[in-house]
Amino acid sequence: MIYLVRHGETTWNREHLFRGRKDPPLSAEGKRQAALVARFSASRKVGRVYSSPLRRAKATAEAIAASCECRVTHIASLTDIDFGEWEGKSLVWVKEHDGARYDAYRRSPGRFVIPGGESLADCYDRVYRAFIDITSKHETWSQSIAVVSHRVVLKLILIGVLDAPLDAFWKIRLDTCSVSKIDKSKEGLSVRGINIRCHLHDAVTEDAVTDDADSSIDF
Repeated sequence: MIYLVRHGETTWNREHLFRGRKDPPLSAEGKRQAALVARFSASRKVGRVYSSPLRRAKATAEAIAASCECRVTHIASLTDIDFGEWEGKSLVWVKEHDGARYDAYRRSPGRFVIPGGESLADCYDRVYRAFIDITSKHETWSQSIAVVSHRVVLKLILIGVLDAPLDAFWKIRLDTCSVSKIDKSKEGLSVRGINIRCHLHDAVTEDAVTDDADSSIDF
């Protein structure tokens, strides 16, 4: 099984600031989430961890690796999308000062190029190639693996596995330290679960659904 793990919360997530290549650390809540997803990963016999090199992902990955007694491999192609001129700015600021382009991003994300940054299509190309390369290294699947990265990156991996269009981007929600499951068999890759959060809420099963009371915003 492949577990896609979004990094733990940073204060920038809570404040709805565009992160991209900026490198805020985990918040106290993010560290708590990382410890919980690490415990979840150990119970799933994760034997290898791959991570974005940005420290919010690295810290989450290192918590998982310590709990699972395995090592982390950092992969540059798993780093977050380049949000260009929007990085460090709040969602409120972007809507107010660059509203037309933000609306275009919401309407047609697959055709949008972030001002001064990266297009979703270019990000998809590097990310999905890296993901397929990771899966090709694990043909025997005696152990599960975890891929720790960012909201945009993990959404694009799911889009690739589902063979969905890039404009499906906003139809997937991934909360901080959520887990999504991908299975690999002789028939290929298949999605087994998206945005699993039971490990963060003391729920009994992976199918438990709990609304995030703090925010309805996909950020």
